[in-house]
Amino acid sequence: MVEDGGQVLRCALIQFLLTNQAFAIDRIRAGREKPGLMTQHLLTNAAVIQAILPVHITIDGAVGQPAGVIIIAS
Repeated sequence: MVEDGGQVLRCALIQFLLTNQAFAIDRIRAGREKPGLMTQHLLTNAAVIQAILPVHITIDGAVGQPAGVIIIAS
């Protein structure tokens, strides 16, 4: 079974909540016809994690392009 980018991001966020270790995801969905994550997925996941913990979230890459997502505890 192939995971979609949103699922990969959600699993990484859960791991972050459990371990409080920063992580980076590079080139998420890079090999897909429409690479990267949609804006609403990035913003929704960021809002959820920021509601739980004080973290700094950096999202690089243009929407619809392979993006890297970095979450660092503040």
